[in-house]
Amino acid sequence: MATRKEAATTAKTKVKRKAKASAAISKRELKLEEGQWETKRGRPYKFDPDLAIEKMEAAINDYVEGKLKYYELIQKDSEGKKMDILGVAFPTITRMALLCGVDEQTFTDNCTAKNEDGSIKNKQLFGAYKRFKDLGKTMLVEGGLVGMYDSRLVQFLGNVNYDLVPKQQVESTVEVKSMDKVYEELDAILASGQEETRLMQERAEMEERKALLDAENEEA
Repeated sequence: MATRKEAATTAKTKVKRKAKASAAISKRELKLEEGQWETKRGRPYKFDPDLAIEKMEAAINDYVEGKLKYYELIQKDSEGKKMDILGVAFPTITRMALLCGVDEQTFTDNCTAKNEDGSIKNKQLFGAYKRFKDLGKTMLVEGGLVGMYDSRLVQFLGNVNYDLVPKQQVESTVEVKSMDKVYEELDAILASGQEETRLMQERAEMEERKALLDAENEEA
């Protein structure tokens, strides 16, 4: 049985450990608030999955909240009567990944990670990622409509990053799908016709065989 002195020593040790752990956590949180990259173990936060997820989510939200304006008005004359519209830098996934301190593949893998059952693993991060994608799509479409971005840039980025398909391609896709449906119907009709022909041939063969058997029976 432990003596009072031993019990007191154990209690003091537990208090010191708890205080040390609390100080370490506070130190880590302070570094994160200051934008530093180090965890309490001195490793970059990107090697700590939980911290990386938190940092990415915070970085995306800050970026989205500060980039809702997709153009700037530039004064052309001293009286301020003539203004030029200038599109702001377009947000890309690569830039967002770099702001988070990771490469693009790592960034997208974390944002779109799923559990074994197919559900989203990091729901809050995925939501922030979707908002970032929506921001890019909005800037692209609205900026293109008012002439902020070259139409070729809008078409290229829309196809590559946002699955925005040109009208001609949509019409072409619809036409191809319609043709495919017709081909499927024709194949079905053809297959049905072939089946009917096969059955007729089998019936004719059976009737021929039956006639031969009847003839043999009559001769017998």
